[in-house]
Amino acid sequence: MNFLHVPCCLLVLNDGRIVAYIGTRGLLRIYNPRTSTYTYVAEMGSFDGFSLYTGNLLSLANDAR
Repeated sequence: MNFLHVPCCLLVLNDGRIVAYIGTRGLLRIYNPRTSTYTYVAEMGSFDGFSLYTGNLLSLANDAR
């Protein structure tokens, strides 16, 4: 049986590469649109959801104590 493996785009890197997760296969990969190639970076297994933290609330200013 063939399944459609639809990647979920996580973020776009500064150099234009795209980090994507393929949930049906549990793979994290990076797509390079300049070369039309994929690099598999991790096998993550299956899970229902995740999120990325994009703020900076976890760090304090140098003078804050």
